[in-house]
Amino acid sequence: MTCVGGYRPGEALLPSLISRLDFHLSRELGSLGFSWAEKTRTPPALFHQALEQVAPVAFRRARGWIRWTLRITPQFSYEENHAAARLWRALLTGEHPELWRALSAQTVWAGVLDGPAFEALAEPFAHAFDTVTLLEMLDSQPDLRPLQETIQHFTADDPSPEVASVRFQAWLQPRTQAFQNHDLLLRLLQVATEHREARVFLGNPSEAVTSALLERLEQHEATVRTLRRFVNDQGQVRVWTRKPRTLEALLPYLAGLFEEQRTYTEGEVTAVLQPWLAAGNVAEVRRTLIEYRWLARTPNGAWYWRVSPQVRK
Repeated sequence: MTCVGGYRPGEALLPSLISRLDFHLSRELGSLGFSWAEKTRTPPALFHQALEQVAPVAFRRARGWIRWTLRITPQFSYEENHAAARLWRALLTGEHPELWRALSAQTVWAGVLDGPAFEALAEPFAHAFDTVTLLEMLDSQPDLRPLQETIQHFTADDPSPEVASVRFQAWLQPRTQAFQNHDLLLRLLQVATEHREARVFLGNPSEAVTSALLERLEQHEATVRTLRRFVNDQGQVRVWTRKPRTLEALLPYLAGLFEEQRTYTEGEVTAVLQPWLAAGNVAEVRRTLIEYRWLARTPNGAWYWRVSPQVRK
C-alpha cells in the first residue's frame, strides 16, 4: 500500500476495517428503509441525513471488533496499528480522497461517500478512534489479566530494577512456569518499555524496572530455547549423555536447582535432582555436577553445596 501522510499501515487492516463498517452501516441504513441497490438515486441531502443518524450506532457495533483488530499481536505492531487508525481517521475527515477511492472501490460506499457524506461520518468515527487507546486495548483482553496481576505483584512496592529482576527470576524458576509459553508476556513487556500507557496497565513500574524485567525474560527464553532439545514440557531431563553440548546446556540448569550458600546431604541432593530426571541415573548426574565443578563436597562426602560463579571462574 502507498505510504500516505507518513504512515504505512498493514495492508490487511484498512480494507478489513472498511468492509466491517460497510456491513454495519448497510444494516443500519437498511433498517431505515434505504436500499443500497438504489443508493446513487437517493437524494444526497436525505442520504447524508441518514448517515448522520446511523453512523454512531454502526460504529458502536463495529468498535469491539476494531479494538480486537488493534490489539497487541505479532502480526501488526502497535505502531502499525495506530498508523492505520490515524490514516483511517484522516480518510473520514476528507483527507486523501484518492486513497479512499482505491480502498472503497469494491464496497457499497463506492461513488457516494464524498464531500458532505464524509462530514456525516467523520465526527462520530474520528472521535471514537481518538479514544481507542493502547490502555483500552489492553483492558479489553482477558488473557492479559493474569500477566498484569503478576507484574503488579512484583512491582507494587516500587522496587529497584535489580530487586524486581530477582523476583521475576524466582517466578520463572519452577518447572510449572519455566517451560510455559511466554510469548504474550514478552510482547507486552516489549510494548511497555516504549509506551507509558502499557506501563500504567502493568501498575506503572518505572521504565528502568520494565526494561530489567524484559531483559530477564529474554535471557530466560533464550535459555529455554536451548534446553528444549534436552528436556520435556515439564522441565525434566529427557536426554542424558556425556557429549559436551549436552552437558553445557544441562549442568548449569541442574545446578540452578540448588540454593547458594546452603549445604546438602547426599540424600538431599538426590531428592532435589530426582524429580527433574526422566533420563539419566541420579548418582551419575550428581558425580558429573561435581566433576565439572557445579557442585562441591567435603572429602568424606557428608556435605554438598553449589559452587558460586566467582569460584568457578
